Amino acid sequence: MNKRGLSTTILVLIVVVVVAVLAFGTDLFKTTGQATKYTDGASYGPISEGYQNYINCKYLTRNDGWSVTSSEKIQYFDKTSGVIKESRDLCERTDRTVLEYHCEDGFGKQRYVICPPGTTCDEGACISE
Repeated sequence: MNKRGLSTTILVLIVVVVVAVLAFGTDLFKTTGQATKYTDGASYGPISEGYQNYINCKYLTRNDGWSVTSSEKIQYFDKTSGVIKESRDLCERTDRTVLEYHCEDGFGKQRYVICPPGTTCDEGACISE
Protein backbone atom coordinates (compact mmCIF):
# COMPACT_ATOMS: atom_id res chain seq x y z
CA MET A 1 0.00 0.00 0.00
CA ASN A 2 1.41 3.41 -0.88
CA LYS A 3 1.61 6.38 1.51
CA ARG A 4 -1.50 8.03 0.07
CA GLY A 5 -3.57 4.86 0.50
CA LEU A 6 -2.33 4.44 4.09
CA SER A 7 -3.10 8.08 4.90
CA THR A 8 -6.61 7.69 3.50
CA THR A 9 -7.19 4.53 5.54
CA ILE A 10 -6.03 6.22 8.75
CA LEU A 11 -8.22 9.25 8.03
CA VAL A 12 -11.25 7.02 7.47
CA LEU A 13 -10.60 5.21 10.78
CA ILE A 14 -10.32 8.51 12.64
CA VAL A 15 -13.60 9.70 11.13
CA VAL A 16 -15.32 6.44 12.15
CA VAL A 17 -14.09 6.78 15.75
CA VAL A 18 -15.16 10.44 15.95
CA VAL A 19 -18.62 9.62 14.57
CA ALA A 20 -18.97 6.73 17.06
CA VAL A 21 -18.01 8.98 19.99
CA LEU A 22 -20.45 11.65 18.83
CA ALA A 23 -23.24 9.12 18.34
CA PHE A 24 -22.74 7.01 21.45
CA GLY A 25 -20.67 9.18 23.77
CA THR A 26 -17.57 8.14 25.64
CA ASP A 27 -19.51 5.40 27.50
CA LEU A 28 -18.91 3.30 24.39
CA PHE A 29 -15.34 2.74 25.61
CA LYS A 30 -16.08 2.14 29.30
CA THR A 31 -16.68 -1.24 30.90
CA THR A 32 -19.85 -1.52 32.97
CA GLY A 33 -21.37 -3.93 35.41
CA GLN A 34 -18.26 -4.62 37.42
CA ALA A 35 -18.96 -5.82 40.95
CA THR A 36 -17.30 -2.64 42.19
CA LYS A 37 -20.15 -0.50 40.82
CA TYR A 38 -22.12 0.33 43.93
CA THR A 39 -24.71 3.04 44.63
CA ASP A 40 -23.41 5.84 46.85
CA GLY A 41 -25.22 5.99 50.20
CA ALA A 42 -26.78 2.52 49.90
CA SER A 43 -26.17 -0.04 52.64
CA TYR A 44 -25.20 -3.49 51.29
CA GLY A 45 -25.82 -6.74 53.11
CA PRO A 46 -23.79 -9.92 52.60
CA ILE A 47 -24.12 -12.02 49.45
CA SER A 48 -26.58 -14.86 50.09
CA GLU A 49 -25.10 -18.31 50.69
CA GLY A 50 -25.54 -21.06 48.12
CA TYR A 51 -24.77 -18.90 45.09
CA GLN A 52 -22.33 -21.59 43.90
CA ASN A 53 -25.44 -23.55 42.83
CA TYR A 54 -26.52 -20.79 40.42
CA ILE A 55 -24.21 -21.16 37.41
CA ASN A 56 -23.97 -19.88 33.83
CA CYS A 57 -25.42 -16.55 34.90
CA LYS A 58 -26.17 -13.96 32.23
CA TYR A 59 -28.01 -10.66 32.06
CA LEU A 60 -31.33 -10.43 30.25
CA THR A 61 -31.17 -6.65 30.69
CA ARG A 62 -28.29 -4.20 31.02
CA ASN A 63 -25.55 -5.20 33.46
CA ASP A 64 -25.48 -2.55 36.20
CA GLY A 65 -23.18 -4.21 38.73
CA TRP A 66 -24.50 -3.85 42.27
CA SER A 67 -26.16 -0.51 41.49
CA VAL A 68 -29.72 -0.20 42.82
CA THR A 69 -30.72 2.77 40.66
CA SER A 70 -32.32 0.50 38.04
CA SER A 71 -34.00 -2.90 38.10
CA GLU A 72 -32.20 -5.65 36.20
CA LYS A 73 -33.02 -9.24 35.26
CA ILE A 74 -30.67 -12.25 35.20
CA GLN A 75 -30.90 -15.87 34.07
CA TYR A 76 -28.99 -18.79 35.56
CA PHE A 77 -28.98 -22.57 35.85
CA ASP A 78 -29.95 -23.83 39.32
CA LYS A 79 -27.87 -26.98 39.92
CA THR A 80 -30.08 -28.05 42.85
CA SER A 81 -33.29 -28.20 40.80
CA GLY A 82 -31.82 -28.71 37.30
CA VAL A 83 -33.89 -25.79 36.00
CA ILE A 84 -32.97 -22.55 34.22
CA LYS A 85 -34.37 -19.68 36.30
CA GLU A 86 -34.83 -15.95 35.90
CA SER A 87 -34.72 -13.39 38.69
CA ARG A 88 -35.39 -9.66 38.68
CA ASP A 89 -34.42 -7.06 41.27
CA LEU A 90 -37.40 -6.46 43.55
CA CYS A 91 -38.55 -4.53 46.60
CA GLU A 92 -38.66 -6.65 49.72
CA ARG A 93 -39.02 -6.38 53.52
CA THR A 94 -39.54 -2.58 53.58
CA ASP A 95 -40.24 0.20 51.13
CA ARG A 96 -36.51 1.01 51.19
CA THR A 97 -35.02 -2.47 50.63
CA VAL A 98 -34.06 -4.00 47.28
CA LEU A 99 -33.29 -7.67 46.73
CA GLU A 100 -30.52 -7.09 44.17
CA TYR A 101 -29.44 -9.79 41.69
CA HIS A 102 -26.08 -9.75 39.94
CA CYS A 103 -23.94 -12.03 37.74
CA GLU A 104 -20.36 -12.29 38.96
CA ASP A 105 -17.72 -14.82 37.88
CA GLY A 106 -20.49 -16.81 36.15
CA PHE A 107 -22.55 -17.18 39.33
CA GLY A 108 -25.97 -15.65 40.06
CA LYS A 109 -25.61 -13.74 43.32
CA GLN A 110 -28.11 -11.82 45.43
CA ARG A 111 -28.07 -9.55 48.45
CA TYR A 112 -30.34 -7.14 50.28
CA VAL A 113 -29.58 -3.46 49.86
CA ILE A 114 -31.09 -0.58 51.82
CA CYS A 115 -31.74 2.38 49.53
CA PRO A 116 -29.76 5.59 50.06
CA PRO A 117 -31.37 8.36 52.15
CA GLY A 118 -34.02 10.32 50.25
CA THR A 119 -34.94 7.34 48.05
CA THR A 120 -37.50 4.57 48.21
CA CYS A 121 -37.80 1.20 46.47
CA ASP A 122 -40.11 1.07 43.47
CA GLU A 123 -40.25 -1.98 41.17
CA GLY A 124 -36.78 -3.17 42.23
CA ALA A 125 -34.94 0.15 42.06
CA CYS A 126 -34.20 2.99 44.47
CA ILE A 127 -35.82 6.20 43.22
CA SER A 128 -36.11 9.72 44.65
CA GLU A 129 -38.97 10.16 47.11
